[in-house]
Amino acid sequence: MYFRTMRLDWLQSLGIAIVSAVTLYANISVAQITPDSTLPNNSNVRLEGNTRIIEGGTTRGANLFHSFCEFSVPTGQTALFNNGLNIQNILTI
Repeated sequence: MYFRTMRLDWLQSLGIAIVSAVTLYANISVAQITPDSTLPNNSNVRLEGNTRIIEGGTTRGANLFHSFCEFSVPTGQTALFNNGLNIQNILTI
């Protein structure tokens, strides 16, 4: 009976450790740029090396609008707004 109890305690401890690891991993904040879908023409973000290239967006005259639900750039990385030469202002919300 002692070994059975010890085995159950060990399995319970292992289960708690696994659930804790999964929970902690799921809560890690990952820096990212995530467009939302509020504009007529949405933004597109792609990663090339350490640069997040942001294209698309909605143009009105010389203004380019981007809308994001998340905008976070990790230390040592870059966000590049790739836009046409006629754009004078880039506005984000």
